[in-house]
Amino acid sequence: MHRILGSAFLLQVLAAASAAFATTYAPISDGVLADQAHWIVSGTVESRRTVSGPDGPLTEYRVQVERRLKGDLPGTVLAVRVPGGEEGGITYLAWGAPEFSIGEHVLLFLTRDRDGSYRSLHLLLGAFHQVDTAGRARAVRDVSGTQEVLQTGEEPSDPAGQIRDFDGFARWLADRAAGLIRPRDYLEPLPASSLRQIQEKFTYLARRARWFEFDRGITIGWHAYEPGVPGYPGGGFAELETAIQAWNDDPDTNIRYRYDGTTPSALWDGSPTVYLNDISNAMPGTFTCSSPGEGDGVIAIAFVTFPTTGPEPVPIQSVRIVVNDGTACFFTSPRRLEMVLGHELGHTLGLGHSCGDNRSGPCTDPVRSQALMRASAYSDERGARLNADDRSGIRSLYSEAQPRPAAPTQLAATVLSTTRVRLTWVDNSPNESSFRVEVKTTGAFRQVVRTAANATSATLDHLAPGTTYTFRVRGRGVAGFSPFSNLVSATTPVR
Repeated sequence: MHRILGSAFLLQVLAAASAAFATTYAPISDGVLADQAHWIVSGTVESRRTVSGPDGPLTEYRVQVERRLKGDLPGTVLAVRVPGGEEGGITYLAWGAPEFSIGEHVLLFLTRDRDGSYRSLHLLLGAFHQVDTAGRARAVRDVSGTQEVLQTGEEPSDPAGQIRDFDGFARWLADRAAGLIRPRDYLEPLPASSLRQIQEKFTYLARRARWFEFDRGITIGWHAYEPGVPGYPGGGFAELETAIQAWNDDPDTNIRYRYDGTTPSALWDGSPTVYLNDISNAMPGTFTCSSPGEGDGVIAIAFVTFPTTGPEPVPIQSVRIVVNDGTACFFTSPRRLEMVLGHELGHTLGLGHSCGDNRSGPCTDPVRSQALMRASAYSDERGARLNADDRSGIRSLYSEAQPRPAAPTQLAATVLSTTRVRLTWVDNSPNESSFRVEVKTTGAFRQVVRTAANATSATLDHLAPGTTYTFRVRGRGVAGFSPFSNLVSATTPVR
């Protein structure tokens, strides 16, 4: 079954909305990456903080530069910003944005943003971490949570079974910047066990998340920024409609996505929007094609926000998808664009990858290997087509017939003082998000306590002395309330 965004997958994002694995890219060679970068540096991450950006928070890393491999810099400490971060109890997750630890050594391919800060070229593709293994320092990209689009016979960005020697890679880049072009002599084979240990180093902060609006019959409408894909026939709006409908068509789920047409506003207001051209520079660097259908760089990225805390699944609060500028040359058929948009829409629903990354495992199962949500895209013209694994995964989040929680039983009350009573009960349900405690003396019951999921007790304070109270409890889940527990009464003593 498809893996889910959150602790079971970890899809996360995108970061707390910290959220999902949702970046699609085409292979880019080290030489092309180096040539496109304005600066290449190696250094140490000294600090991190969250700063405000036009479309949500950014994470700013202060990097102490230890070696300049390309380009002149005004100082030795750089502010490198990547999209996403936590602000006001909400996590803004940009899948494919690199994440660094304080004190780690990095090698970065950089460009400059309009705000004067530095950005990682093509997001994760321009960010290498130093990982020590087999007695040597290695340069490693974290590609977990991304989808690489390979054409027939095309080599991936990271050669299978090989790894970059950190110092050798740095020397090769410095030579290239100086005009000395030579073969890639920095690649070394490593045993599978060592490669697996490197992959397991990387983790994303994410949580299990979903849209709760569907349970109430509410439809989530999507807009597309009206210029569409520059140079692409029709702009790509029909392909977006087709991709949306692919997720709506499963009769066993309650998904209610809808295409609401175009919007003239280039400013994101938090509502579901697809930008078919990267007008906000969410992906530093421009997608390029050496020939039609073959490109270099990040193709599309999805952003998801949801609460940093609270019982899971947490509610998805806002989403957007950005398609990189320059991608019209890559979308040689409507089916190819439908596939990319369908995959990214799956992430905005809370799904991770079926297989193909270091979280979900290899694509050895014949069903998972044919899923739209596998980590590597297809070179054929299948479009946004869901298979059994995609449908299984999405039903686990959005089943039309999700049961209500079972009623709690064996409710009991213990008087603790003249003003306090402790209630206990048996939790019989695996799917409640909270319990609601109700009380009355005479007349109607009223709710007085809301607990977390899986609670089996609650203490009520500030009761009146010498008073008889009657209590009941019920669970709350995505499909509604459970039946009530048994009634129990308790009398507080007189002072």
